[in-house]
Amino acid sequence: MNIDAFLQKLPIGAYGLGSTFFAMVIIYFGIGVLRKVFTN
Repeated sequence: MNIDAFLQKLPIGAYGLGSTFFAMVIIYFGIGVLRKVFTN
């Protein structure tokens, strides 16, 4: 199931909230990976 296609079926407000949430998760995950790389 494509998450983007699913979110596009929801109202714009919900889609914006979902996009912000996914962006924050990706950024947080990226920071965690960078910390692991630089601490090794």
